[in-house]
Amino acid sequence: MEPMWVLAAGALIGGVVQGALGFGFGLTAISIGALVLPVSALLPPVASLHLVLLLAMLISLRAHLKPRDAAPLIGGALLGVPFGVLLLRDAEPGVLFVLLGCALLLGMALQLRSPEFEAPTSFGLGAGVAGGLLGAAVGVSGPPAVLYLTAKSWSPGRRTTALVLYLAGVVAAQLIGYVAAGLLTLDRLALSAQMAVPAGFGLLVGQLVFRRIPELWFRRTVQVALTGLGIWFLLRAFI
Repeated sequence: MEPMWVLAAGALIGGVVQGALGFGFGLTAISIGALVLPVSALLPPVASLHLVLLLAMLISLRAHLKPRDAAPLIGGALLGVPFGVLLLRDAEPGVLFVLLGCALLLGMALQLRSPEFEAPTSFGLGAGVAGGLLGAAVGVSGPPAVLYLTAKSWSPGRRTTALVLYLAGVVAAQLIGYVAAGLLTLDRLALSAQMAVPAGFGLLVGQLVFRRIPELWFRRTVQVALTGLGIWFLLRAFI
């Protein structure tokens, strides 16, 4: 199969996941695109396209926009990113994947035991630190924030908007780093543009699905997705 078809498929599926759940574009697009290109070459174009999709989502979700909802997450992420850079330089990636996988599975177990648990703001700060750290170290910033937001008694629209706003801030910071390091070249921007149409179409499909998901189904879908991610990260650490 031609590499561009694989990248387009990753962008399409990633767009659907992003639109339906509010997260997952980068993880999905990179996981599929890594079949034909190195992850280091995928990260800058996928991140630039991801930011465009996130901004488009914020426009469509503007009725739910409350910047204070994402404030603890963004504040925590700013604290976590420098430590993630240090871990990226000094730690084995497998250790980070084990930590992330265990954290996700533990969080899901706690939610199943106490489904009415309401996460305080301090948990959001901690989730932001973890997301910023892991985003800088391994390119995965969404799951800790999703875990925190799932434990809030907010509407799906409000939770998704807070998540998208947080992710937009984290991805923007990553892009600044890529530009400073000379990693976001014209060739990679061209690759991002080629992936834009399937990603945009997937995003629209995902948002249509999101609008038709009842509250309980939405929570269960996110919980299943995070549990699957936790298992996948543990497997990735040892394979």
